[in-house]
Amino acid sequence: MTPDRRVTLMRAGLAARALEGCVPADIYADTRPMQACIPHAALLDRPDPLAEQQTQLLFGEAFDVLQDCGDFLLGQSRRDGYVGHVARSSLTAVGSAPTHWVSVPHTFGFTEPDIKSRASGPLSLNSLIR
Repeated sequence: MTPDRRVTLMRAGLAARALEGCVPADIYADTRPMQACIPHAALLDRPDPLAEQQTQLLFGEAFDVLQDCGDFLLGQSRRDGYVGHVARSSLTAVGSAPTHWVSVPHTFGFTEPDIKSRASGPLSLNSLIR
């Protein structure tokens, strides 16, 4: 049986170390955690800005990176398990763990606890924030 490439973190002989013994690969590598740093980050089926979008990462979502592909990083979304390529500029190193999630369709984040402070966003429903 062939593993489903949409949800199995492996490509061209490379697989996540967690899959060792479960899927055949030439090399098994550790992943490194990152998170989305923009309101919506496209997860694409190949490292090309014109590629088909499989899903998207929302602000603060965790993404486990397996391989560096230049301007894109190959990895897996922890929230829905989809595997694909995300633009490097859409991800950042994991910071503090989120303490809240957005529970309305759209909102803005503010740099200070003051509505007159600088706004960012808009953030969508289920975005993870601190």
